[in-house]
Amino acid sequence: MGEVIQAAGHVAHLQRDEIVSGTHDVDWLPTIGQNRWILITKDERIRKRLIEVHALAASRVKAFVLTAAGDMRGRDQAAIIAKAMRAIVRLSKRRPPFIANITAAGHVEFLDLKKYR
Repeated sequence: MGEVIQAAGHVAHLQRDEIVSGTHDVDWLPTIGQNRWILITKDERIRKRLIEVHALAASRVKAFVLTAAGDMRGRDQAAIIAKAMRAIVRLSKRRPPFIANITAAGHVEFLDLKKYR
């Protein structure tokens, strides 16, 4: 995925390069917010676990969740990100925090964070 983001002219920080393996989401989400990075993840559970949604909101993270990525290969995930890149860039200009889904078709849909608060 990093290559797709870089090919579009953006900087990509991969989790494996920035966060110690095994670190809990609630512990690394503040790093994302402090650096004003945009989170793109295939961890669909991050939007369903109340403690992680609260950490995401408190850290003022802009999160995009690649849905239906389950067993999808990296190149297939990258293709979806490439389709969604324009929307990701456009929507990233919104004020944080937020969570948006990226569908298998490359469509970006916002979730309502209010229902988790």
